[in-house]
Amino acid sequence: MEEFEKNELIKKYRKSIKALKKALAKIPHKAWDFQPAPAEWSINQIILHLLDTELVSFTRARKIISHPGCLVMPMDADEYADNLNYAAKDVKDGLILLENLVNFMTKWLETLPLEKFQETAKHPDYEEPYTLEQWLRHFSDHTYIHIDQINNNYLAWKAAR
Repeated sequence: MEEFEKNELIKKYRKSIKALKKALAKIPHKAWDFQPAPAEWSINQIILHLLDTELVSFTRARKIISHPGCLVMPMDADEYADNLNYAAKDVKDGLILLENLVNFMTKWLETLPLEKFQETAKHPDYEEPYTLEQWLRHFSDHTYIHIDQINNNYLAWKAAR
């Protein structure tokens, strides 16, 4: 990865929250609890998933730099959703926390020299060492994937009415 690409990925990561908020602003709140199918998440649940993955990834990224070679924890998204009762949560405060976490992480990532993105950790889901560059590549896309899911939920809600 070159400096330009690093900066573009960080910029994309930073803009993900604005894109999420823009997508959510177009959807009536009464659609946020709708589940397209029993095993699929509602918009509220997707938002809480984004928050939890950001919290876990926040720790992972900072641990990679502060403790190179360490073991980072995996995350089973379905276990989080089930055990933390995503369906019963209000997401307003979660959205605020998510935005603050991404803003904090963006500012921190921008301070890191390029070579720090090659620092590694052991991640149970990967055979090879897990780098901060891999982390950045994944999380620069993660929210956008779920924005598509949110938009599809909204379309399904409209069709079901």
